[in-house]
Amino acid sequence: MLPIFVISLREDLDRRLLISKIMKELSVDFEFIDAVKGKSLSQEDLSRINLDFVESREKRKLALGEIGCTLSHIKTYKLMQERGIEWGCILEDDIILDRRFGIFIKTLKANDLVEFENDILFLGGQNGTKASKYISRSLWGRRVIGNEVFFKTIKSENYLYRTCCYLINKNVANKLIVLASNDFFLADEWRYFKKNGIVRSFFLSDFVNHPIDLGNSHIEKERAVSYSVSKNASSLGLVDSIKNVINRNAFLRGLKNTYMLCRTYIRRIYL
Repeated sequence: MLPIFVISLREDLDRRLLISKIMKELSVDFEFIDAVKGKSLSQEDLSRINLDFVESREKRKLALGEIGCTLSHIKTYKLMQERGIEWGCILEDDIILDRRFGIFIKTLKANDLVEFENDILFLGGQNGTKASKYISRSLWGRRVIGNEVFFKTIKSENYLYRTCCYLINKNVANKLIVLASNDFFLADEWRYFKKNGIVRSFFLSDFVNHPIDLGNSHIEKERAVSYSVSKNASSLGLVDSIKNVINRNAFLRGLKNTYMLCRTYIRRIYL
């Protein structure tokens, strides 16, 4: 059976009990990975991480929770590497699972994944994000994997968020380990991974959900604060100023949304 890793803070006992109960009901084996708590990182720990490039890309300071999240996923990749694991299913403890996940895991065969060794397979988790409506699912890139339908996404890396539920091959995991040693990154910096040839393509399904109410998400709350602080502290460049003008004008905002939706549908016919 596919190795399943659930990233969870050691002290989040309620979440651990809930996910354990669900996995038992689904008759699915899994392993907890003790998440790295960003707020517990010392200044010495942080000094060993090169944040210059990632903060330059994001145009803001990273929240401690985001740093901890990335370190937690890297920790999981290294565990896969140490154990010689070909494929891993990585989950975070706030995802919503049902019987479809159990069926997927039990029906998944090794041959189902042969052509995706350089790809990331999202099990879902995009629900509730403002950008999800702009994700283009290819009409020609439909694949059935483990009894579930996945669609190849087309030019949608900018609109894919979260790291709550995905399959990753050792090829991609090993590349991310190497990248992290030189250039720290956000765990869900999918566009950057695609641009640097670490990930070839992204395939998306919809049978695992993420809570739409993010009030219970540690990282989402910290990320929102980080965005707010950086926005107030920095002067806006020309591009950001134009975006602000558009977002404050209802007509321009509607025009932009219509354009982006049209582009999303047109991209679906790309090969």
